[in-house]
Amino acid sequence: MSRTIIIGRAGEQPFYIPDKYEHVSREHARITIPDNPSQGEWLLEDIGSSHGTRVRDEDGEMRKVEKTRITPLTYILLGDGDYGSYGFYACHVLTPESYTNEWKFMMREAATYDRVSQQENKAAKWKKMINRATWPVFIGADIITEQLNINFGSPFIVRTGLAMICAAVSWWVTRDGRIEAAKRRWNNVRRCPNPECRKNLDYKDITVTKACPYCHCHI
Repeated sequence: MSRTIIIGRAGEQPFYIPDKYEHVSREHARITIPDNPSQGEWLLEDIGSSHGTRVRDEDGEMRKVEKTRITPLTYILLGDGDYGSYGFYACHVLTPESYTNEWKFMMREAATYDRVSQQENKAAKWKKMINRATWPVFIGADIITEQLNINFGSPFIVRTGLAMICAAVSWWVTRDGRIEAAKRRWNNVRRCPNPECRKNLDYKDITVTKACPYCHCHI
């Protein structure tokens, strides 16, 4: 048997949304939770709010929804994102006094960001090596064409062709769009899970101290 919770400034959720969040309607949205919250399907539905309901998508961007499937770790924003909106993780309706799930989620995202950063560093090293090799390649090409008496055209044409090849190889090793996508997502999820704080956290806050330096929210 599923359970339905009305979210809003006068909602049924087990946490208080102060009136200062004026973009949150008194009855803003509805969350339907299955009998087994860890395995069943969660459902979020806007119920005619004035400023809309949004969820964070896979890219870390906020997307307006009317009715959508969610997970316990879906970040929900009541409002349009301006001052007066209120955000929280869906699991907070079941564990209002604990932010453990939210911190574990951010720690997993931090591990993903760490892997992506390593990939980015490797790509940057390859690009640097290619850039350093450009002039030796030019000189070597000049020597080889002169020694073998090969006429590919003027030196300018040969060097331009080699420059285009080096640029193409450099682009190839750094082209992975997943790196930029992961960085954008990281910048969007590394916020304190406490709705009253929501300050940006750095990598050390999440992986080492595991606590917000501003409001002291912790795992």
